[in-house]
Amino acid sequence: MVSSGGGSGTGGGGGGLPACFTGNVRIKVAGGWHRRFDKLPYGVPFWIENKTGVHRAELLTHDYDGEMLDMGDGELVTPGHKMKSGKDWIPACDRFPNALRVKFKGTVYNLHVISERAEDHHYILENGEVAHNLKYV
Repeated sequence: MVSSGGGSGTGGGGGGLPACFTGNVRIKVAGGWHRRFDKLPYGVPFWIENKTGVHRAELLTHDYDGEMLDMGDGELVTPGHKMKSGKDWIPACDRFPNALRVKFKGTVYNLHVISERAEDHHYILENGEVAHNLKYV
């Protein structure tokens, strides 16, 4: 898996598993708005709002061909993406055990939250779920 954009790696802390979303998934950006992954700026930092405040982030994209989970409304996540569950980060397949599994081939997205603090390494989806991101390197 190759990532592009403002970082490296697969993101999500998925133990080497792909950790991404489809472009129609919306995340919380600064100001409390939600924007689709595929409408975020590419190649330049932008501001997101998460549980610890407002942070700069960069968009990561890559091609993916495999199984994804439908979180609802056709918004897909890879099974290995880390999601918040209480105080823990668990794979999306455990967070959404009854989700419809679908085959997907195309561009997928993740974020790199720019911070040296581990507690900042997340972002909020419009559906209220909290997703992990690529750790700062």
